[in-house]
Amino acid sequence: MAMDWDAVATQVNIFSPAHDGVLARCFLAANCAFWGMSGLCYALDSVDKDSSLGRFLVRHKVQGLKAYLSASDYHTAFSLSSVNMLFWAYLSAIGGNMVWRQDGCYGWYTPVPVDAPFEWKRELACLLGCAVVIDFWFYWTHRIMHWKEPINLYALVHKIHHRYKTPAAVCATYAHP
Repeated sequence: MAMDWDAVATQVNIFSPAHDGVLARCFLAANCAFWGMSGLCYALDSVDKDSSLGRFLVRHKVQGLKAYLSASDYHTAFSLSSVNMLFWAYLSAIGGNMVWRQDGCYGWYTPVPVDAPFEWKRELACLLGCAVVIDFWFYWTHRIMHWKEPINLYALVHKIHHRYKTPAAVCATYAHP
């Protein structure tokens, strides 16, 4: 059986006109939100600690002066987070999109057409539903990463995520690819 490379290319290119644009908008929105907040937090962390704003920020940080990354640590975290957000998240989005589009996630919901009129109750239900699913997914995948048996996923994959004890936004996606 020959591989249809045009079909594969269409699935992989989320910016293709063959898609309705939802996946591309979600990917771009997630990256804009992550990098925007990371940039804002970096700017706040870069404020001179001896200025009045700097003293205010240090006073209100949970870990005080211990809660700052060095320039080298920021660079390392930024580099790996970039790979994770721009490459691995992209691949995950493609897989998630393929499942999502499979008869309404295998019959779990009825897809809403892109041109359907806006209904705030439906959109609020979708937003809350997505928040619950994402929180559930994040909690259990993170918990599984701490399991030691049958495979020590913590040592193999997840330990790098706990390298930094500092609560820096850019470290949120700092994990082994």
